[in-house]
Amino acid sequence: MRLLLLEDSDTDAAVLAAAVRAGLGPQAVVERFTTLQAACEAAARGGWTAALVDLTVDDSLGLTTLARLREKAPGLPILVVSGERDEIIREEALAAGAKAFLLKGSLQPAALAAAVNAALS
Repeated sequence: MRLLLLEDSDTDAAVLAAAVRAGLGPQAVVERFTTLQAACEAAARGGWTAALVDLTVDDSLGLTTLARLREKAPGLPILVVSGERDEIIREEALAAGAKAFLLKGSLQPAALAAAVNAALS
Protein backbone atom coordinates (compact mmCIF):
# COMPACT_ATOMS: atom_id res chain seq x y z
CA MET A 1 0.00 0.00 0.00
CA ARG A 2 1.47 3.32 -1.10
CA LEU A 3 -0.05 6.51 0.33
CA LEU A 4 0.55 10.04 -0.89
CA LEU A 5 0.57 12.51 2.00
CA LEU A 6 0.10 16.21 1.31
CA GLU A 7 1.00 17.96 4.54
CA ASP A 8 3.21 21.00 5.11
CA SER A 9 3.50 20.69 8.90
CA ASP A 10 6.43 18.51 9.98
CA THR A 11 4.70 17.64 13.25
CA ASP A 12 1.37 16.72 11.63
CA ALA A 13 3.16 14.69 8.94
CA ALA A 14 5.05 12.69 11.57
CA VAL A 15 1.86 12.03 13.55
CA LEU A 16 -0.04 10.95 10.43
CA ALA A 17 2.77 8.70 9.21
CA ALA A 18 2.95 7.04 12.63
CA ALA A 19 -0.83 6.56 12.66
CA VAL A 20 -0.67 4.96 9.21
CA ARG A 21 2.04 2.53 10.31
CA ALA A 22 0.21 1.72 13.55
CA GLY A 23 -3.15 1.27 11.84
CA LEU A 24 -2.22 -0.30 8.53
CA GLY A 25 1.07 -1.98 9.36
CA PRO A 26 4.61 -1.67 8.05
CA GLN A 27 3.57 -2.55 4.50
CA ALA A 28 1.89 0.87 4.25
CA VAL A 29 4.40 3.29 2.76
CA VAL A 30 3.80 7.02 3.17
CA GLU A 31 5.46 9.50 0.85
CA ARG A 32 5.08 13.10 1.94
CA PHE A 33 4.79 16.21 -0.20
CA THR A 34 4.67 19.71 1.24
CA THR A 35 3.16 21.57 -1.71
CA LEU A 36 0.15 20.91 -3.89
CA GLN A 37 2.28 21.30 -7.00
CA ALA A 38 4.63 18.51 -5.93
CA ALA A 39 1.71 16.30 -4.86
CA CYS A 40 -0.07 16.84 -8.19
CA GLU A 41 3.06 15.92 -10.14
CA ALA A 42 3.48 12.75 -8.09
CA ALA A 43 -0.22 11.86 -8.30
CA ALA A 44 -0.19 12.27 -12.07
CA ARG A 45 2.61 9.68 -12.33
CA GLY A 46 0.33 7.13 -10.64
CA GLY A 47 1.11 4.15 -8.47
CA TRP A 48 -0.70 5.41 -5.37
CA THR A 49 -3.25 3.47 -3.35
CA ALA A 50 -4.80 6.59 -1.81
CA ALA A 51 -3.96 10.14 -0.71
CA LEU A 52 -4.15 11.80 2.69
CA VAL A 53 -4.57 15.52 2.07
CA ASP A 54 -4.50 18.62 4.22
CA LEU A 55 -6.56 21.29 2.43
CA THR A 56 -4.33 24.13 3.61
CA VAL A 57 -0.74 24.00 2.40
CA ASP A 58 1.75 26.67 1.37
CA ASP A 59 0.62 26.88 -2.24
CA SER A 60 -3.11 26.13 -1.94
CA LEU A 61 -6.05 26.77 0.33
CA GLY A 62 -9.36 25.01 0.92
CA LEU A 63 -11.35 22.98 -1.55
CA THR A 64 -9.16 24.18 -4.42
CA THR A 65 -6.53 21.79 -3.06
CA LEU A 66 -8.90 18.86 -3.37
CA ALA A 67 -10.17 19.92 -6.80
CA ARG A 68 -6.69 20.31 -8.29
CA LEU A 69 -5.47 16.98 -6.96
CA ARG A 70 -8.60 15.20 -8.23
CA GLU A 71 -8.05 16.82 -11.63
CA LYS A 72 -4.51 15.40 -11.82
CA ALA A 73 -5.48 11.94 -10.52
CA PRO A 74 -9.23 11.41 -11.03
CA GLY A 75 -9.29 7.80 -9.83
CA LEU A 76 -7.18 8.33 -6.72
CA PRO A 77 -9.14 7.94 -3.46
CA ILE A 78 -8.54 11.12 -1.44
CA LEU A 79 -9.06 11.33 2.30
CA VAL A 80 -8.99 14.85 3.70
CA VAL A 81 -7.11 15.14 6.99
CA SER A 82 -7.76 18.53 8.51
CA GLY A 83 -7.58 20.51 11.70
CA GLU A 84 -10.69 22.38 10.57
CA ARG A 85 -13.78 21.38 12.54
CA ASP A 86 -16.20 23.28 10.30
CA GLU A 87 -19.12 21.00 9.34
CA ILE A 88 -19.79 22.99 6.14
CA ILE A 89 -16.23 22.44 4.89
CA ARG A 90 -16.52 18.74 5.75
CA GLU A 91 -19.75 18.41 3.79
CA GLU A 92 -18.35 20.38 0.84
CA ALA A 93 -15.19 18.24 0.75
CA LEU A 94 -17.24 15.05 0.72
CA ALA A 95 -19.56 16.46 -1.96
CA ALA A 96 -16.46 17.39 -4.01
CA GLY A 97 -15.30 13.79 -4.00
CA ALA A 98 -13.28 13.23 -0.83
CA LYS A 99 -13.77 9.68 0.42
CA ALA A 100 -13.46 10.78 4.07
CA PHE A 101 -12.91 13.87 6.20
CA LEU A 102 -10.77 13.10 9.24
CA LEU A 103 -9.82 15.45 12.08
CA LYS A 104 -6.12 15.64 12.87
CA GLY A 105 -6.39 16.27 16.58
CA SER A 106 -8.44 13.20 17.40
CA LEU A 107 -7.36 10.74 14.73
CA GLN A 108 -6.67 7.24 16.04
CA PRO A 109 -4.72 4.65 14.00
CA ALA A 110 -7.68 2.24 13.89
CA ALA A 111 -10.00 4.98 12.63
CA LEU A 112 -7.49 6.01 9.97
CA ALA A 113 -7.07 2.40 8.85
CA ALA A 114 -10.84 1.93 8.70
CA ALA A 115 -11.25 5.11 6.63
CA VAL A 116 -8.51 4.10 4.19
CA ASN A 117 -9.94 0.61 3.81
CA ALA A 118 -13.46 2.01 3.30
CA ALA A 119 -12.13 4.42 0.66
CA LEU A 120 -10.63 1.50 -1.23
CA SER A 121 -13.77 -0.62 -1.28
